[in-house]
Amino acid sequence: MNNKQKTEIIATTSQDAGLADIISLNSETVINEFLKNQDIKDISLKSYHSMIKFYFKWLKENSFSLNQVKQSDIIAYKKYLESEEQKLSPNTQRFRFTVVKRLYEWFEINHIYPNITKGIKAAKVDKKFKKLGLTRHEAIDLLQYSEKNQSLRNFA
Repeated sequence: MNNKQKTEIIATTSQDAGLADIISLNSETVINEFLKNQDIKDISLKSYHSMIKFYFKWLKENSFSLNQVKQSDIIAYKKYLESEEQKLSPNTQRFRFTVVKRLYEWFEINHIYPNITKGIKAAKVDKKFKKLGLTRHEAIDLLQYSEKNQSLRNFA
């Protein structure tokens, strides 16, 4: 973000219009500036972009103004992500919320808005049993079985 854009954002947040108007009028610019400052792969940048748009859409649908969002509103967003109607996996919930947390961290670093996500934890992800690979003995048994039963179906 160049100094002129930063100054415009800071100046606007100090006026009645607030940050919400900047986002609604020029959301792509703000999102792109945020994304330029993220040290992540291109595929992640695309995901971040869609997650931020999703968050802005949720704010608008719930009549929240970005310049007046409180920590309780962020908690409400987190609960929305965890809700049954969203049908999101815990990993997806965590990712979407983490992107919002990074956005507010960026706002704070650039003196745009305080980081109101501090102290709010993302959804916990259960560590499920992960499948193990075959043991050496199991691999040998499998190969021997396939050699004994040489039907065409087993070689597909």
